[in-house]
Amino acid sequence: MRTSPRIWILISSILVSQALAAESPAQGKPDKTWNEQMKELGRVYQDLLIDLSSDERFNAPANRKRIEKNAEKFSHLARDLQKNKKVAPPPDADPSLQIIVGQFAKEADHAYRTLTWGHRSYARSVLRSMTGYCMACHTRSLGASFPAGQEPAAFQELKSLEKADFYVSSRQFDRGFEEYERFVSDPSNLVRQPFDWERAVRSGVALAVRVKLDPDRALKIVEQALATPRAPYYLKEQLRQWKKSLLSWKAEPSAVAQTEEGHRARAMRLIAEARDLQRYPSDRSADVLYLRASSAVHDLLTAAPNGRYSTEALYLAGLCYEVLEDLNLWDLHEFYFLACIFRAP
Repeated sequence: MRTSPRIWILISSILVSQALAAESPAQGKPDKTWNEQMKELGRVYQDLLIDLSSDERFNAPANRKRIEKNAEKFSHLARDLQKNKKVAPPPDADPSLQIIVGQFAKEADHAYRTLTWGHRSYARSVLRSMTGYCMACHTRSLGASFPAGQEPAAFQELKSLEKADFYVSSRQFDRGFEEYERFVSDPSNLVRQPFDWERAVRSGVALAVRVKLDPDRALKIVEQALATPRAPYYLKEQLRQWKKSLLSWKAEPSAVAQTEEGHRARAMRLIAEARDLQRYPSDRSADVLYLRASSAVHDLLTAAPNGRYSTEALYLAGLCYEVLEDLNLWDLHEFYFLACIFRAP
């Protein structure tokens, strides 16, 4: 059986990421800390989003040079993160960083090149989708929230979900949750933008569960969605099960795992419960359990990135993200499966 070109692309991406991760860092002190680089990326992306979100701004001849310049800078900043030479090492040892950052850098460079080649509409779409990489990385429940930054007046012209995604991408988690909550609480958004309304529900719950580890906050947005009269029946059925899972979570002991074995045991228990609850592959009733399991897996990978269970953890991450694919990057689970295979052929 022939291996598809897409699989070879995935394999080569993993190999490149691993090779870059193994490179020795440049001699001397790095130019920036990891957080400083991320904040600069956030500032550049904020400027880009303002131009990308408006047809008038994006297509104005006077703005083209600025857009290309920002796209080029965004690409260079992403590549510096990947090469890990001008920037200090990342704040945690989770191998997910190398997987996500490698794809992030490649996609940012691809977006800039297609923009300069004249494929502006396509490049615009790619650049607007870049928040997915930031959200996939930043919602691993690791690291602190960044304080709110000063925003240009034009930023307020962005749509509510665009602002929410940017806030989450730049680790302004509380502001992101407030935007999701505000969008869900307005029933007219369900009528005008039903798909966006559902995405806001799922994103708000994911943020509360994975980042804030706060069942009460997740319950708040679930209750809002359940109280919306015209919410679709299938979603309400899922929401009712999410509510049960969140209430069960609240009743659990508050002990936190401290060891590699403890993190693994928690991840395995949550995945087993999720599989028992999930009735068929596309059933989303177990999302809360899978979200919690994915967080536990990242805790395991961070605590022991090369430990006894690290290969198994990569496989478990793939299982979680295969179910949660529309909350993150659509192909993220495949990268975890490939990383697992490369580590233990």
